[in-house]
Amino acid sequence: MDTENREVTIAHERIPGLMEAMMMALTVREPSLLAGLRRGDIVRGRLVLAPEGPRLEAIAKIGSRNVASGREPPTPSRQSDPILEGDRVPDTVLIDHLGRRRRLHEETTRALVLTFVYTRCPFQNFCPLMDQRFRMLQDAIAADPSLSRRARLLSVTLDLPYDTSAVLKQHADRIGVNDGIWLFAAPEDGTLAARFGVAANRDDQGGQAIVHRLITVVIEPGGVVARILRGGEWRPQQVTDLLRVALSKVASR
Repeated sequence: MDTENREVTIAHERIPGLMEAMMMALTVREPSLLAGLRRGDIVRGRLVLAPEGPRLEAIAKIGSRNVASGREPPTPSRQSDPILEGDRVPDTVLIDHLGRRRRLHEETTRALVLTFVYTRCPFQNFCPLMDQRFRMLQDAIAADPSLSRRARLLSVTLDLPYDTSAVLKQHADRIGVNDGIWLFAAPEDGTLAARFGVAANRDDQGGQAIVHRLITVVIEPGGVVARILRGGEWRPQQVTDLLRVALSKVASR
């Protein structure tokens, strides 16, 4: 729980007609709703799909459990060391939305902008917002000769095995992806997402547990993290400026 920012991470049940059982950080209407609650408490509440984003209301404790004795929520920092600005991103095997098997670092002359999404995300201020930001960024890159052949966008899905290449292709076509600039892809495992503070695990019954935070990573040619942007409030010009800086470093070497 983060009372100051009115945020709580909930491992929730399936919400019929909206989303599968997942783990997500959600905003509460007011901090007092979290008073007296502790990690491991079982709660019932109302999820409101407000224009500014989903929020929880009318939260009530209905039980508790010792989380140490059961399945722990996926915590990326426990799985592996976090990747920070200045670190080199490990090479990762991906299957893109065109069905091609590729490696994260196979295009060594391009800068990369990376994010994590999934096609079934129902909240407009999460994955659809990031898709919108990347579509604007794609258009800005395509219009700039200094970037169009030197920058790549990559959206990596968290929802395996649902988001197959075929599902990603359908999603990419729907939102207007330019395959020469922007790719959607499924990783062979979830370790890359975990090291950026995003996690996707499945329990023994096959239920999905996703800890989803919006993150955008600008990566220099060669794989070094130039900048990590958290949230979805950045603008395309901010990222294109970062791409130019990242590419200039390579040109000056």
